[in-house]
Amino acid sequence: MKTHSRRFLWVILLCGAVQTAAAHSISPGMGAFYNGMLHPLLTVEQLLALLAAGLWLGLAELKMIRRALGILLLAGLGGWFIPLRFSAAAVWIFAAGTSLAGGMTALRRAPALALPLTALVGFAAASVGAEEMGGTADSPVFLAGLLAAELLVILLTSSSASRLAAGRPWMLIILRVAGSWLFAIGAMLFAWQWSLR
Repeated sequence: MKTHSRRFLWVILLCGAVQTAAAHSISPGMGAFYNGMLHPLLTVEQLLALLAAGLWLGLAELKMIRRALGILLLAGLGGWFIPLRFSAAAVWIFAAGTSLAGGMTALRRAPALALPLTALVGFAAASVGAEEMGGTADSPVFLAGLLAAELLVILLTSSSASRLAAGRPWMLIILRVAGSWLFAIGAMLFAWQWSLR
């Protein structure tokens, strides 16, 4: 199996392992870094938004992917120090981001707009983590884990997507179908949030 196929398989397996994250500590015995790392991986809305942004970035050049990683890091730091006071706002951002990035991936349009979306998703994810940690002593370590997980998801997804986009024509179809599924899931999350109002 080729390297890009293995990466894509890991991303798919990661998608199947998500569940709702618990507030504060996901796993009490793991420590702050690993809890921070698990936070965006086990929160469905955050993981879907990160995957969708990564797929969309995969259509861009390598230079833009590198720039997006730096922007994601800065936005995550900003979200940590300027937290959103309403977790519901972050869920709206994740749902809209998933839908927008998935739709644009399916249409193969405007990867330059993926940079602000990646920043917004990174900001919202770190903001939710900051709100849940509430300024405890382990907060900087939790932040390091959270940012590492965000960077890892974006890096793995965008590199897999760029390999698929550069491969055979049928591989591009797989990428576009994944984008359309993410668009539909994002639209359902958006509608679900709307119905809960």
